[in-house]
Amino acid sequence: MRGVSASAPDTPTPMTSGTPAALQSPPYLFRVVGKGQREQRFLFDFMRTRRTRRGTRAGRALDRQHRTFPRDMPQPWQRVEQRPHVCRFFLHPGKSSSFIFFEQGVNLFFRNDAVKREVKVISLGSGGIGEKDIRPPLIVLPRMVNKFTLNVMTKEDQSVLYVWPHMHYTGKDFLAYAITPDKDTLRLVHIPDWDFRWQEMYKLKKMLKIPAGSVIHLECSYDNTADNPNNPNNPPKIIFSSGDMRSTDEMMTLLLIYVTYQDGDEKGLPEE
Repeated sequence: MRGVSASAPDTPTPMTSGTPAALQSPPYLFRVVGKGQREQRFLFDFMRTRRTRRGTRAGRALDRQHRTFPRDMPQPWQRVEQRPHVCRFFLHPGKSSSFIFFEQGVNLFFRNDAVKREVKVISLGSGGIGEKDIRPPLIVLPRMVNKFTLNVMTKEDQSVLYVWPHMHYTGKDFLAYAITPDKDTLRLVHIPDWDFRWQEMYKLKKMLKIPAGSVIHLECSYDNTADNPNNPNNPPKIIFSSGDMRSTDEMMTLLLIYVTYQDGDEKGLPEE
């Protein structure tokens, strides 16, 4: 890939699956009520739920398009033992200058056959793997454009289905790529003009194989100046990234949605 340095990374962090992304005021909420038990609150995650330090299960759903997976890779849902179940969805729409009518609904589809290949999600950076290895530490100083990097090494052969970059209001440029053990460069995503209001998850045309031992590089910049119309602070002030981050804090995160590699994955996606 032109314009990207393939120099040796600085002590990349080993990558393992199952590390959750950070909690961040999601717009959807599940409430599951079990008979004779206290109401349990669940925040919806597009992939899975998880425990937080507050004892709830939390996630986020910032999607603007529907998500599909190949037929032999159904999306896993966590089983809830209590019966009966009540699911309530809370939608937080964005601002609009005109009246908009919309309908909200959910379709659940079940299959009797076994899952052939488990879809996995892994979070790199803020709230995930390598958070403490972001260089310099993710503290966005005021009145300047800040630049940060992260290098994370893979531990298994992966076939990537989706990539999901994530920053907040001072985000300016997001670049992610992988360098294989053979020094090949694999492009993942590049957003040169970040807009927090239009963040999206990107589906690859073909599954991308990332071999074990590859190093995933993140190179991100943040515009914490008065020239940034999206800056939440006027005048600009120092912005941190820690704990349960709000949108007025910052994040530097890349989520990879993938399956364990099998021969022929890179030739194309199976039937959906």
